[in-house]
Amino acid sequence: MASQTVTYTVGMVNPPIVAARQGAAISLTTSANGIAQLVYYPGTGAAIEPLAAFLSAPAGYSANGSTVSDTVAGLTYLSVIVSAGTATLTVSDPILTSLPVFGSQQPAIMASQVSSLPVISPVAFAGNQQATVVFPAVYGAKVYTVTPGTNSALAVQTSASSVTMPNLTNGVPVYFTVTTDNGASGTTSVVTPRPQPATLSAAAPPVAMWLDANQINGVGVANPANLAVVSTWQDVSGNGFNGTTVASPTYLSSWTNGKPALTLNGSSQYITTALTPAIVGSQATVFIALSLNSQASAGGSVAYTWFDYRGQNRLDAIANAGVNNWRWFAGSNNIVNSSGTYATGAISIVSLVSPGFYYTQGTKMSNVGGNLWGQNALLIGANSGPALFWPGPIAEMIVYAGKMNDADRHLVETYLGTKYNVTMAVQ
Repeated sequence: MASQTVTYTVGMVNPPIVAARQGAAISLTTSANGIAQLVYYPGTGAAIEPLAAFLSAPAGYSANGSTVSDTVAGLTYLSVIVSAGTATLTVSDPILTSLPVFGSQQPAIMASQVSSLPVISPVAFAGNQQATVVFPAVYGAKVYTVTPGTNSALAVQTSASSVTMPNLTNGVPVYFTVTTDNGASGTTSVVTPRPQPATLSAAAPPVAMWLDANQINGVGVANPANLAVVSTWQDVSGNGFNGTTVASPTYLSSWTNGKPALTLNGSSQYITTALTPAIVGSQATVFIALSLNSQASAGGSVAYTWFDYRGQNRLDAIANAGVNNWRWFAGSNNIVNSSGTYATGAISIVSLVSPGFYYTQGTKMSNVGGNLWGQNALLIGANSGPALFWPGPIAEMIVYAGKMNDADRHLVETYLGTKYNVTMAVQ
C-alpha cells in the first residue's frame, strides 16, 4: 500500500495536488483551531469522481482538529484550501507502491470558484421586541450561534435552522451574525423591531412585509395630504421591503371608517416590491384590505389583479357578464378556481394561506394549490405584464413568511375587520 501525506497552510502558494485512484482512502485533518476545505480537480478516464461527491461528502470540510474521511470513487486529483491553522491530507492506495504529487496545475474547478468556507445567507424578520432569524442548514454543522450585532451576551445557540431572538428594543435597528461550529458564517440585513399588526401564537410565522396606508410614510411620520401623489409606501414591519409606486397613484386621507388608502386608476398604476421567494420561502400567508371601484358591463368580461408573483401565482377580481368573483391563478395561465363574490365599491378583506385556501371576510372560498410564491418579486395592483390593473383603493397588505394556522389567521382578520368596520365570519 502506498500512502502520501501533505500538510497545507493558510495562503500557501501552489499548494500540492495529490493524485488518487478509484478505491483510494483519503482523510483530512485540521489543527486545533484549523478550518479547511477539500478542492477537487478531475482526472481523466471512464470513472471520474463527481464534483458533488466532494462538496457534500464527509471529506468536504474539516474544522477544529477533526478528521473526516472518504473513499475515492474515480480517478481524481486533490488539494486543500486552508482558512485557519493547518491541515493534513492523507491519501492511501491499496494497490500502488507510490503516489505522484504535483505542483501548480490548471484545475477544472479553480480554487477561486470554491469557497474556502461554507457560506450562510441568513434572513431576519423583525417582531415586537424580538426578531426571527432563518438560515439554511450547513453541511456538517451541529451548532448555530446567532448574535445580535456585536452583543455576544445576547447570543443564542440552536441546532435548528431558525431561531427567535428575544430581548430586543423596539425602534432600534439591529443585524444578526450566524456562525457554526464548523466555521461557516453569514450576516443578515438590518431590521428594526416594532409592534406588529396582531398578537399571535408562538407558532405563527413572522411578518415579512406590512404596508399600512395609515403609516404610508413610515412609523411616526405624518401622512400625505388628501390626493397627494405617493412615490413610496413604507414597510412598517421593520424589514425594509418598501413598495415603489408606478405612474403616480394618489392618497385618500379618509377612505373608509376614517382610515386612508392608496388609490389606483385601473389603467397604469401599480406597486412594485423587493419581496421574493428567496426571502420569504416557499410558503406564505397574505392579507389585504381593498375595494374595487368598477366592473365589467353586462355581457362583458374583465379581470383586475391585486396580487401577482410575476406571472406565477395571482388572485384576480373578475367580472363576467355582471357576476363578480375572485379567481385564483397558479402558473402563468392555469385557472385553479373561481369562487366567492364581491360587491363593487365595498371593502373586501382577503386572506391567502398557501398551501391551503383563500378567504374573503373570513369565509373559506377555494383551494390554493401548491405553494404561493412564484419566481420573482411581488407586484401589487397589476399582473406581470403589467396588465389587469386594479381600479380602486388599497388600504393595507400584510405578508407573513410562512403558513399560518386558522386561529392565528382569524386574529389577523379580526384586526383588519375591526380597523375597517367589516363584519368577519364567526370562527
